[in-house]
Amino acid sequence: MEMVPQTISARDYVVIGTLTEDIDPTGNIHLGGTASYAALTAKALGLAVGVLTVATPETDLSQLKDVEVVRLDTAKNSRFENIYTDSGRIQYLYARADDIDLAKLPPVWKTAPIVHVGPLVNEVDPAAIATLREHNFIGLTPQGWMRTWDEDGKIHPIEWDAALETLPLVDATVISAEDVGHDWSYIERWVPYCNILAVTLGRSGVTVYHNGEKRTIPAPTVIESDATGAGDVFASAYFSHMGQHKDPWRAAKFANYVAAHFITQPGFKGWPVDAWAHG
Repeated sequence: MEMVPQTISARDYVVIGTLTEDIDPTGNIHLGGTASYAALTAKALGLAVGVLTVATPETDLSQLKDVEVVRLDTAKNSRFENIYTDSGRIQYLYARADDIDLAKLPPVWKTAPIVHVGPLVNEVDPAAIATLREHNFIGLTPQGWMRTWDEDGKIHPIEWDAALETLPLVDATVISAEDVGHDWSYIERWVPYCNILAVTLGRSGVTVYHNGEKRTIPAPTVIESDATGAGDVFASAYFSHMGQHKDPWRAAKFANYVAAHFITQPGFKGWPVDAWAHG
């Protein structure tokens, strides 16, 4: 049985993606996934947020207070472990939740000003993006279509076959250079098909492609505590800013600021309360 709020109201920002169980370095498990990090970012920025997701009935959604969640049932949650090394992040997927049916998107959310599609384990059908064109702004973080995993759960990048058909359907796409193994020739092949492509570079900031122009915007220098979720925080801040101000370069500077300050604290404690002042 799916869970829906008693009343579903219009939302400023809607996120579509699986909620996850993330194993931290101490072995503890906590709520994660693009759906949670992006939703809490948009909420921290003052937006009314909705989430269409898949999770077990036992999943603790208390961290998503004041976020309207439409939860589709699954027998198990997607469970990840992120291991950070000097040469980059190593990811493991130990369990995978069921797919998300976009037909379950509440009608009142179909015209939300901003929708963020954030698959993590290929749980959203790329072809369904075409059904979201009623939205004013569609943001995409396609990492879940760009990975596979072996029998031990170790995640590896793969070619996203539907990329060139899907990218023109969205207003902005955010990926990490790690998603493509830092293969810039791969990234450059995407550029002609993207309205906006933002490639995050960790501590080095982000490279943005738009309308034939390429700019790299550096990130603020901070002391990092926990980088898990930083890419999702960046993407949500970027889409939130773009949805309201339509400036891809200012949005990148703003999202850099939000993501940089997010990683200075563990978990969800790094929200900058004055974020919009830096937009």
